[in-house]
Amino acid sequence: MKSMILGYGSTGKSIENYLLRQNISSYTIWDDYATDISPDKSESNLENIDSGQYGSIYISPGIPPDHKVISHVYTNKLDISIETDLDIYFKSLSHTDIPIIIGITGTNGKSTCVELLKEIILSTGVKVEACGNVGHPILECSTSKSDNDYLIVELSSFQLHYAKSLNLDIAAIVNISEDHIDWHGNKENYQKTKLSINKYLSKDNRTIVGQMPTDLIPDKDRSKYLFIDKAREEKNNISEDIQNVIIAICEELKIERKYVDDVFNKKRVSEHRFDIFGQNNKLTFVNDSKATNFSSVTKGLAKVERGLLIMHGDYKGVDESFLEIHDGIHTVVFYGEPNLDYNFGDKKIYSINTFHELPSIIDSECDKGDTVILSPGGSSFEHFKDYRDRGLGFMKIISENYLMEEK
Repeated sequence: MKSMILGYGSTGKSIENYLLRQNISSYTIWDDYATDISPDKSESNLENIDSGQYGSIYISPGIPPDHKVISHVYTNKLDISIETDLDIYFKSLSHTDIPIIIGITGTNGKSTCVELLKEIILSTGVKVEACGNVGHPILECSTSKSDNDYLIVELSSFQLHYAKSLNLDIAAIVNISEDHIDWHGNKENYQKTKLSINKYLSKDNRTIVGQMPTDLIPDKDRSKYLFIDKAREEKNNISEDIQNVIIAICEELKIERKYVDDVFNKKRVSEHRFDIFGQNNKLTFVNDSKATNFSSVTKGLAKVERGLLIMHGDYKGVDESFLEIHDGIHTVVFYGEPNLDYNFGDKKIYSINTFHELPSIIDSECDKGDTVILSPGGSSFEHFKDYRDRGLGFMKIISENYLMEEK
């Protein structure tokens, strides 16, 4: 029986490498966009997918449940298992000398949470690796405690939707707001998927929660979650909910608070997350390209007194009620067509098709003391490779027009 790798990004390629390490060559690859698949491995015909040919499909994060391959399997009731790289990894943990595994999910800030927690643990002299939705794909990580005492796994809602075989020692939810509604179908499905991390705890532990509405959890399940409220203010661009989760995890791991505080007290800039990358004698420029949902935009704008906002991307079906553009934002520029059902009042609205069009708008609308902030509120795949590519494009135009010293 063959296997299929559905999606040939970094996760799909890590699955292929795993299969080859296991001397398994009977697999094919289906990807709707990739051009680097070996012709003898490429599959693109639904008629070839049946229970007699395939035993399993290994799916990459981000492949939606209504993808034609998945729909074909379910519609025809095919006896083909759909698994993730996480399932492969956790099924391989058959020995006893395995790392302590920490799973972290949330709508905003989970990557930052994972990276900071890794930094804290490393500072104690203990071996740790971060993987999943951040760092290495999990199949590139060792299953042996002799290589990593701890494994921190960032779990997206996509991964939690598909995964079946997770086994976590500690689980945490940084926060829950609305995101990826188009993918999950509705906000209730999205919220339930995030909360489902609780069922993968290996012991009778509670899932640590940094921040979320308590009414998301049914009364009968409330005792399964531990709400932490120890941080009182943002510290060095580390939000209270991220601090709360890290403090609670470190207490669980019996890590002394001094190691936590040492990391929290460092001045830091999160790449593409409210990065004040430039100022001149008139304006301040902020790259917040990683703000890919409305809650993140609202949070970022709370730090801006007055200025111009650039938005962009696929807003993923999130309700506009999660977006608050305060009165100090006098101008909103859309990269692409404006497609928000939002009451902008008397704000100036512009549409651009390239960042090269941005300087003339800034020059005409911004006064001394204003902030120009890219805080898109949506994903970036229509015009850019990812949020990094988008942020770098914005920073390049701003640097060339406002930050370079005159000769």
